[in-house]
Amino acid sequence: MHTLESQQHAAPAPHSAPRTRRRTGVRLTSATALAAAVALGGIATPALAHDELVGQRLVLDDVDSVSAVQLSFSDEVLTNGTEIAVTDPEGTDVTDGAPEHNGRDVDQPVADDLEPGEYRVVWRVVSSDGHPIEGAFVFDLENPASENPEFRPFDPSEPTGGDEATENAETEDTARDASSDGAGYVLPALIGLGAIAAIGAVVVIVLKNRKRPGTGAGESQDRPLDGPDTRGPSDDR
Repeated sequence: MHTLESQQHAAPAPHSAPRTRRRTGVRLTSATALAAAVALGGIATPALAHDELVGQRLVLDDVDSVSAVQLSFSDEVLTNGTEIAVTDPEGTDVTDGAPEHNGRDVDQPVADDLEPGEYRVVWRVVSSDGHPIEGAFVFDLENPASENPEFRPFDPSEPTGGDEATENAETEDTARDASSDGAGYVLPALIGLGAIAAIGAVVVIVLKNRKRPGTGAGESQDRPLDGPDTRGPSDDR
C-alpha cells in the first residue's frame, strides 16, 4: 500500500522537466526579439532624421568683399535639387552661378560689389535621406563686410523690393482694414434703419385705427330713429 501511494505521488515528476524547458525557451525567444527590436531601432533612427541647417556665414575674398553665402548642414546633402536665391534690398537676385558643394557646406556665389543693406536668402536642398528641406534667413550687409553678421529667420511670403514695397504693403493692409471697418458699420446701420421703418409703420396703423368712427351705442344715438310715419295730410301740402 505504501509503495502504491509513493508511485502515485511520484508520477507527475517526468512532466516537470519539459515544462521548465518550454518556459526557458519562451524567455530566450522574448529576450532575443527584444534585443533585435532595440538593434533595429538604433539602426533606423539616424536614417529617419532629416538633415538640418546648423550654420551660415559670408565668404569674403582678398579685398573683404562678399563672394558667396555659405550654408552648413548637419550632414552632406545631395548635390541634386539644391536651390539658393539671394536678393538685395531692392529685391533683385544677386546670385552668380550654381551652388558649390563641399562636404557639409554649400556655397552660393554672389555678384561682386554688393551694396550695404538687408539681404534675403531662400534655400532648398535634398537631405541625405532623400527628403527635401527648405528655409530662409536675412542678414544686414555692412561696409566693411563681416563674415558673421546677424542672421535672422524670416517668412519668404513677406514683400520684397525695399521701402517702396513695404509702404505699398502697409497701404494695402490699411485699405483692407478700413474696408473691413466700413463693412462692419454698414450692416448694423441697415438693420437699425429697417427696425425704425417697421416701428413707424406700426405707429401709423395704430393712429389710423383710432381715428376711424366707431360702431357702438354712441353712434346709434346720433342717427334718427326709424319708425312709423306720423305726418298728417297737412304736412304733405
